[in-house]
Amino acid sequence: MVTVRIGLLALACAFLLSACGDSPLADFGVTEEWLGDRGDGAAGFATTVPVRVNRPIETLIWYNPWADSVDPDPAVVIESIWERSSGTDAFVQAAANEISVAIPGIKVPRVLPPETSYVTSQIVYGVSTGRLTNAYVAAFGFWKSEPYVSSRSVSQLLQLKVAEDDADPAPAADDASLGCNRFNNRDITSCDPTSVSAARAWWITTLDGPVLVWYDSGFRYELLDRQKFGREALVDLASSMILLRDVDAAEQTDP
Repeated sequence: MVTVRIGLLALACAFLLSACGDSPLADFGVTEEWLGDRGDGAAGFATTVPVRVNRPIETLIWYNPWADSVDPDPAVVIESIWERSSGTDAFVQAAANEISVAIPGIKVPRVLPPETSYVTSQIVYGVSTGRLTNAYVAAFGFWKSEPYVSSRSVSQLLQLKVAEDDADPAPAADDASLGCNRFNNRDITSCDPTSVSAARAWWITTLDGPVLVWYDSGFRYELLDRQKFGREALVDLASSMILLRDVDAAEQTDP
């Protein structure tokens, strides 16, 4: 009798779930898929919560506060930032409004994963010259906790490196895979063409992790996915890029 009651109760629960529609958990942003055998002799559901990219960059805390005043001449700004550095580190901390003057036209993501709390911003120099390098000119780090307190592998979500590069890595518009030739000299294990805002882009796997690479208005952007958000999330992020000079620091709020 007990067995019969348990069976009837299970049948009733299944009926109630099916009456709610094909996806009773849809209202909670969860997708369910029946797996059958999990491999251990039991059956169950797999749930997937899509990665959201919806935190406005204006709501983040910038590790380097906005400078009170910035000279309008890029050369003056680049020199002044280097003069206050140690002179031994290529990556020099700089305020966002300094970088936007020093490197006109540079962009940053408008939205980020919701757990993002902090942004670090740096200009990249040649240590022997004190000038911008041909490799990279700027770098931004996106963190879930205070920067440099824990290791990057723990607290940094994403790293964006920017280079001045107006080369077309894939001259044949109908074969984006040709662009992978550009990355053959890097420590990569794979390269797969994709797109950002309908423009060609590449998803490459490096020793540090997966990286989304794309070109925009004379710059090459390389976004390192430290926490494995995945290609779809990074493409959404890259598609949201806005000019750094348009970021309004006055709207910052604590996470």
